[in-house]
Amino acid sequence: MTLRTWLVLFIISMAVNAEVLAWAYRNGQFHQVNRGRWMPLRAADAAPATPPRRRPWALLALLGGLLVMTLVWMLGIATLLMQSFGHPR
Repeated sequence: MTLRTWLVLFIISMAVNAEVLAWAYRNGQFHQVNRGRWMPLRAADAAPATPPRRRPWALLALLGGLLVMTLVWMLGIATLLMQSFGHPR
């Protein structure tokens, strides 16, 4: 793979990372960051202050995106290794 291809992959992965960060911020993932500090000290039978919202599609989308990015990077590394050892494409 050429440098141009790697730059395109890098830009795409940064865009996906920025979108995931924006999604987390929009859904309130960073609103109560200090709450985790006191969670181990809370009684085990105490109910959480706010019930968690279940969004299984969001988790599946995140895992699918991570899987795709991992496969793309593995393909790039495999291509580089094959080129470095002199194998044709």
